[in-house]
Amino acid sequence: MNGQTLCSASSTLTKIDFLQDFGDLPTIIADGDGLRLSSSTSPRVSVTETRRGTKENESCSNRGICNEELGVCSCMDYMSTSNGYGLEGQRGDCGYASQNIVDCPNENSPCNLHGTCRGKPTFRCDCQQGWTGADCSLLTCPFGKSWFGRPTSGDDYAHMSDHTVECSNMGICNRATGACTCMEGFEGAACNLMSCPGKQPNQPACSDRGECLSMSQLATHATRNGDDTSFTYGATPNNHFTWDFDMVQGCMCHEGFAGYDCALSTCASGDNPHTEGQVNEIQSLYCKATLSTGRITVSFRRQSSVELTWRPYPGPGDAVSLNRFACRLAD
Repeated sequence: MNGQTLCSASSTLTKIDFLQDFGDLPTIIADGDGLRLSSSTSPRVSVTETRRGTKENESCSNRGICNEELGVCSCMDYMSTSNGYGLEGQRGDCGYASQNIVDCPNENSPCNLHGTCRGKPTFRCDCQQGWTGADCSLLTCPFGKSWFGRPTSGDDYAHMSDHTVECSNMGICNRATGACTCMEGFEGAACNLMSCPGKQPNQPACSDRGECLSMSQLATHATRNGDDTSFTYGATPNNHFTWDFDMVQGCMCHEGFAGYDCALSTCASGDNPHTEGQVNEIQSLYCKATLSTGRITVSFRRQSSVELTWRPYPGPGDAVSLNRFACRLAD
């Protein structure tokens, strides 16, 4: 492109050949805001794919094992760094073969007996589930929804179960054992759970004074002014607003304890004696029934009375005062 005119009044077509970026590439973004054509005609800039890239863009050219701590390829026998076109070069991959390749990696035990060799012309291994690497010698780790990641298929769409990653992007996979080493504060086989607080050595989470529950479980225990609610969290499948319903955890403290880790003890509550003009709440229960006798149950703040037998007072509508139940409820 050196010295070539990219735009002209009669239009110019420029072809760009990507020599070191392999695979199916994103389209170039051309910004023509700084162009002018004439007072009556606007300039036009467009980019189209003339030929789709089909070269592989695989780690270590699928002919070596990547040392993920150093970012260096350890190439298979007879393979070394290439120029991207099958010749020796400085890319750092394993794309150069010093002799003809006639078998899959580890020719005495092709694919380490953990995969199938495709044979000519690629001689590549298709690894069995649970194994990976050019020669299928590395174990994979459990997959989970990503804690952190780019949107996967559109605006406001990420972390969903249709795009899982090893160790949930919150841990390091040990290729020798197939186990995730999770970052502090996360747990689970795939590092897919946020740990509850208040966990000490040889002691359960939540200071052993509560239960460690997921967001969806906590929602079922939610109360409002002491009464149960019908709240849910994550009950609608594939809702990207509640993707963490089974991943974020918190403490539900036992009665008498409080705090994010249930480490605090609650105190008795009551009325402030320095405030005046306040009254106790009164609620009236109106009951209308045709039977001469019957049974009724009264519930308050998640507590229910036994079945109460009543006889209506004579009068219009058989109104019944709740005071008749007061002594029973006090029990």
